[in-house]
Amino acid sequence: MNQFVINARWCVVLLSICLASTSSAQTFSNVSAPNEKGYTIRLQLNPDGTADFAYQKPDNVVFASYTGTWQKVQDTIRFELSMQLGQFYMKAWDEQEVYIKVDSLFAERFPVVRFRYANGDFRRLSCISRKQRCKPTGDLHFLADPRRFSNQKGKDYYVLELPVIDPFNNAPLIFTIPFGSNSTFVADRKMAFQAVLQQGSLQTVGTPVLQTGHFSLQLRD
Repeated sequence: MNQFVINARWCVVLLSICLASTSSAQTFSNVSAPNEKGYTIRLQLNPDGTADFAYQKPDNVVFASYTGTWQKVQDTIRFELSMQLGQFYMKAWDEQEVYIKVDSLFAERFPVVRFRYANGDFRRLSCISRKQRCKPTGDLHFLADPRRFSNQKGKDYYVLELPVIDPFNNAPLIFTIPFGSNSTFVADRKMAFQAVLQQGSLQTVGTPVLQTGHFSLQLRD
């Protein structure tokens, strides 16, 4: 029994040393299959004690990326994170208008958003320009061109592109917004959760993670 306790303690110590001394980032994900709430998740532990966390649903219907810190406490890893970018959309009140809700912190970080109709025509939208009839929070609100945006197939969506790399595919981050929906962008929301690491698998424990619920991720090469 004592030998088992000693061995278990050595496992914890060795795990702590491995996490603390690794010279490269360790990335965990469930890219092959979403969790029970339908989220694809990516979590990166950097050797300097920082962490990068992101989750998405197909076509970025819901998307969020966070940065923060991780700390090993006995056999548990604790994460404290702050949202850099979050996006979701809801049903529009007026289908003939484009309304993009942008909170003030998002507008500061991303003052320009690239807007593209389904046919490829695009325009630059400034989150701080009154030419787009921005509200004090930075919201974008303008009439859509019915020749390029309607409920007809091939015209029933628009795309928003940000000057950010998508952590899931290393391509520019884009959001496809269907006709009849409004997009909302937020930033600086806080989150904290705990996880345990066993044999290359990272499993959340304790209080479920905000939005995604519990998840299990595998270490990637």
